[in-house]
Amino acid sequence: MNEKELRIGKITALLNTAVRSKNSDDYNKYLMPLENEGNKPTLKKILDVQVAEKNRQKAEAKIQEENEDQIRLDKARLML
Repeated sequence: MNEKELRIGKITALLNTAVRSKNSDDYNKYLMPLENEGNKPTLKKILDVQVAEKNRQKAEAKIQEENEDQIRLDKARLML
């Protein structure tokens, strides 16, 4: 994922938060950077970026969990 897609993903997440809170001022504030890009991303592109971001977060969580498991295993070995 390139930098522009990451920016779009972050802005989209902020937009979703603003929509959920029904705060139109925040919505407009976070929508402006997308409008200033010159071309608004399509819904498909926004959804693709969101899916990629979720997959990245899941992968990071899995790696962290594996690291924690390894640390617990190492501690258990030291106790023996």
